[in-house]
Amino acid sequence: MEKNQLKLKVAIIGAGITGLYLAWKLSEQGHKVTVFEKKNKIGKEACSGLFSERILDFIPQSEPFIQNRIESVLIHFPKKNVKVKFSKPFLVVSHAELDRLVAGLAERAGAQIIMNQECSRLRLQHFETEFDRVIGCDGANSAREKA
Repeated sequence: MEKNQLKLKVAIIGAGITGLYLAWKLSEQGHKVTVFEKKNKIGKEACSGLFSERILDFIPQSEPFIQNRIESVLIHFPKKNVKVKFSKPFLVVSHAELDRLVAGLAERAGAQIIMNQECSRLRLQHFETEFDRVIGCDGANSAREKA
């Protein structure tokens, strides 16, 4: 971080891949980041995700968590089958492993991750005075967006 850049105190609501990646990158830039997660552990245990190969540009450390590469799909219609070949393969990646990897990267960069923290409307109002920025990364029903 350059000398005359402002260092912000940032709250991130949600410790999914988006919140954790943002925490990692903001912390690397010298911002003071705290992530609040309502669950008691990081990672979707029974879930893998499809990612483009570009994930490796953003998180090269994720390569060991690739479980499969999908180069095509076969779509079954009542009268015929159609094979669709992708121009670039999609990667099947363990979400839980990826989330835990990025959480570790964020923490090593200086982010603090606090588990078991439900963010009520009242708590979010308190965040507005405690933090310079409050960022909702807690999904479609974001507590931040409702506040």
